[in-house]
Amino acid sequence: MGVSSAFQAFYATGRELQRHASGLGLLERERMRTLFPRYLPPAPATLLDIGGAHGAHAFWLAEQGYAVHLLDLVEAHVEAARLADGGRLTSLRVGDARALPYPDGFADAALLAGPLYHLTDRTDRLQALQEAHRCLNPGGRLLAVGISASASLMVGCVNGWVLDADYRAMCSQEVQTGEHRRPPTWPQLFPDGHFHRPEALSAELEDAGFEVETVLGIQGPGWLLPEFGAQVQTPEGLTVLLEVAAMTETDPLQSPHLLAVGRRR
Repeated sequence: MGVSSAFQAFYATGRELQRHASGLGLLERERMRTLFPRYLPPAPATLLDIGGAHGAHAFWLAEQGYAVHLLDLVEAHVEAARLADGGRLTSLRVGDARALPYPDGFADAALLAGPLYHLTDRTDRLQALQEAHRCLNPGGRLLAVGISASASLMVGCVNGWVLDADYRAMCSQEVQTGEHRRPPTWPQLFPDGHFHRPEALSAELEDAGFEVETVLGIQGPGWLLPEFGAQVQTPEGLTVLLEVAAMTETDPLQSPHLLAVGRRR
């Protein structure tokens, strides 16, 4: 259950603390806020935010009346959430998604956004999913986020990175197997992890004991819009981008992130 040095170095920069303030992270945050009411039980249900980082989703959910328990593997993320909390969250703690510190049947729903794409071994991903399953009430819902197997390829095409043979080989492996292995020649990229096809993400939830309800695209292809970074910051542009995401949600591979919704049997 060790943490790789690449994982530590990636998050030591503090990049996650700003990710939801602009670009794809901002679109992801706002899109999730349209999806939460669709799949979460009504407040004041008890929710687990597993891999919740600094609270980008947790604080908003707490403000809607939920009892939110935030857990993240990175101590700096939890401390940032603690400083910003102001009493909104029910609990905050450092912990591993594969060994949750909550009792059986503790929560009504769980958000698992982060752990699945950092766990390279399928056994570890299943363990994280099984832990979420254990901590849910019967009938409780899991919202599990994965990175799309086509994400690097799409980004690489837009930026011209696919012209590099090492980058192109990385994309080929992701599309074929889901394995993301950062080439030594591209040290700035996301650390080694696992990127999912929709059917593979669904199968992992099923193998962990969940009844899968759907797998959706989160952001959609709107990030391809010229001047996307500026457009997503305006109310008008964000409205259009959310409409595009909803329009294409049933074709998840058009989106950089996938959302699988499962129910504990």
